[in-house]
Amino acid sequence: MKGFMATYRLVTMLVMTLVFGAVAVAQPSGYKYSKSVTINASQVQGTNTDFPVLISVTDANLSSNVENSNGYDIIFTSNANGTGILSHELESFNSGTGKLTAWVKVPSISSGSNTTIYMFYGRSSGTANTSTTATWDTNFKLVMHMEASLVDATSNGNNGSNNGTGAATGLIGNARDFERNNDDYITVADDNSLDLTNQLTISFWLNLGSDIEPDYITKGQNESYEISSRSTRRPFFKRNNNSSSLSSGTTIAQGSWVYLSYVKTTTQKLIYINGNLDTSHNDSGSFDTNSDDLQISRSGDAMDGLMDEIRISSIPRSANWIKTEYNNQLNPVAFITLGPQVEYIPPTAPQNVLATSLAGGNLRISFDDVDESGSGVASYSVKRSATQGGPYTQVGTVTDNESAIYYFDDSTVSNNVTYYYVVTAIDGDNNESVISAEV
Repeated sequence: MKGFMATYRLVTMLVMTLVFGAVAVAQPSGYKYSKSVTINASQVQGTNTDFPVLISVTDANLSSNVENSNGYDIIFTSNANGTGILSHELESFNSGTGKLTAWVKVPSISSGSNTTIYMFYGRSSGTANTSTTATWDTNFKLVMHMEASLVDATSNGNNGSNNGTGAATGLIGNARDFERNNDDYITVADDNSLDLTNQLTISFWLNLGSDIEPDYITKGQNESYEISSRSTRRPFFKRNNNSSSLSSGTTIAQGSWVYLSYVKTTTQKLIYINGNLDTSHNDSGSFDTNSDDLQISRSGDAMDGLMDEIRISSIPRSANWIKTEYNNQLNPVAFITLGPQVEYIPPTAPQNVLATSLAGGNLRISFDDVDESGSGVASYSVKRSATQGGPYTQVGTVTDNESAIYYFDDSTVSNNVTYYYVVTAIDGDNNESVISAEV
């Protein structure tokens, strides 16, 4: 005689998830959503390691599904299964618009092939800022996003003190507005990390407001390193009070953003404009050290215009690095491609599961439709065991077609065996519900 038993068994959510869940892609604990972030090889020059990629996007899914209003439940990983968490700095997040500005340290990006990382979000317990100074490799001695706080994003603590500059819209988030007539500048207290003697890279975005020739970044007046413009807005790179100076022949335009990078190697000084080498000369000398503060703009020779994203490194960044920085920061939308949202919220378990004997000895399993927003239920898995409480083996699937009730006829049963059935729902992202009540 064929048969079935209508017995209900309480199983904890954890056990059911571990034993019976069939999520195709795992995720870090508690995160409900993810997106792939593909770094487009066409935007990268050469190969760059530990590169801080700017992620600047406005995305409706982030507005709807990031649960912390500050964006603290956003993380980045190197793998789709959520392993390999990457260091990142969250610069800003607007929960109303889904506007995200973050920097992610990616182990390697290359012009040879696309690089894909993953962004996870939607975690109710994500209430702490997971930004880390490890986003910036140890060669960075100062990274200042020119927000109101003038905080150094590196571990060196080279924070700025404001002397008159105002807030303005920058190329990346906010910038600082310098008024020459007011002698505006920013001071960074003297620190050993800023005593760079032999090699360095200084880069920043500049938007000149008038036809002037200011100092941009100086370590001591007419001492050590001085980054400025001279001779009708031409970039100028001076070492030790004119003991060695490099002047560009290019005039910087007014009223538009320009990316300047000044590089000192053991044998050369180089100036890059908008990611391209503009000029260079031989210089094997070293910068003197001093106990003076570093100034952005300078009292007595102040800037007039906007500055954004100032970085100082203790190594000469490569031409590949500088060009890739320029591409990434100038057009972050073109630099990456966001994939579709993947959901990790499983459907609810099917209800009203019944088993009925059919003529000929087969068993019919029926159950109600499961409604789910988002990716929607795609199918149902009917599972069976000869032992009450499982383990269960799938004996068939049913495609969801929005019927009110679904039926599955099991024709593989044997005489004189009692069977126990459960049903699960599977959504379009392959998330599987917990099992239904057993019948």
